[in-house]
Amino acid sequence: MFCEASDCVGVATGCDALLWAMEGLGIGKGDEVITVPNSDLPTAMTISHVGAKIVFVDVDYDTYNINTSLIEKNISKSTKAIIPVHLFGLPADMTEIKRITKKYKIKIIEDAALATGAELNGVKVGNLGNLGCFSLAPNKILGAYGDAGVITTNNRLIANKIKVIS
Repeated sequence: MFCEASDCVGVATGCDALLWAMEGLGIGKGDEVITVPNSDLPTAMTISHVGAKIVFVDVDYDTYNINTSLIEKNISKSTKAIIPVHLFGLPADMTEIKRITKKYKIKIIEDAALATGAELNGVKVGNLGNLGCFSLAPNKILGAYGDAGVITTNNRLIANKIKVIS
């Protein structure tokens, strides 16, 4: 596959990709998900839709990606995932995000719709976290003729769960 993940699940939209990724990880009421406030509406909307609390972490003003120095102070016992949004073809600082998520045992759901094909240390976005979410809407980097989306992962169990629930 393009981003070298072992599994890819096709869904109706990029919004659905984020929604089903969270559902696949069992994120729901009472959980918290960290993301950025400068993303398109579906990123935060899907967190709310599964019943989780949105925890906004400000961006680094040099990259407009999540400011990794602010993540840890926003993690609580209820934090289940971080959704870094790779913007303008520039991946978020996934090395630091992975260090943090490993320490706190939380998941990474990449919103990679605006960085399709971008790489960090030779690894493509969509294969840097637990799940990668892409929108294939006509206005995105890799556009379809209408709405479409995909979820990438290296976890076959989660991929199969998403296929069943979506």
